[in-house]
Amino acid sequence: MKLTKIQRKLLKFYAQHRTTPPAVGSVLRSLAVPWLVLALLAGASTWFIWAGWPVVAWLFIGVCAGAFLRDIGRIRILFQTWPVTHAALDWQRVQELLSSNDNAP
Repeated sequence: MKLTKIQRKLLKFYAQHRTTPPAVGSVLRSLAVPWLVLALLAGASTWFIWAGWPVVAWLFIGVCAGAFLRDIGRIRILFQTWPVTHAALDWQRVQELLSSNDNAP
């Protein structure tokens, strides 16, 4: 089975947290770059206020805030559902998929 980049990243995340549940710090570190981009876009959108288009600026700021809050919600769900995810995963299969994809051309 050929894994996509996202699938591979998810399986690596699962494998990394096989023995210990994910920590808030590690999850937040993985989101540092996307959140920095969101913050820069929200900050840069204030230019639209000075350009005379405040509605556009608030739209951009709202979209960035919405994306941030969406990520917070997903983080909360991750921590709430981790015990059942951990119990349901076939850890041997996770390792097999990661290993077979390492050897794929």
